[in-house]
Amino acid sequence: MPGYIYPVTRRPEPNVSYKLMRLLYPVIKLFGKNASIRSPDLAYAMFIVGLEGHGQEILENMDILKISEKGRRSDTPRSCRTQS
Repeated sequence: MPGYIYPVTRRPEPNVSYKLMRLLYPVIKLFGKNASIRSPDLAYAMFIVGLEGHGQEILENMDILKISEKGRRSDTPRSCRTQS
């Protein structure tokens, strides 16, 4: 499970901790791919796992990113792909 899900689309943050996390995101990214994930990557992976299932019950950050990256490289319809 990611430590922080980065909302790619700007939105009004509901409280101070969300504002702080958005400001700290560049630093959080330095901890590696296990520390955070972009919201489109998470959404895409959820969509694919919902359609196709997955062998694991609990997906770690790296599993989610692999599913998302695989979809961006495949012949998945453009409307289902995440933007890099």
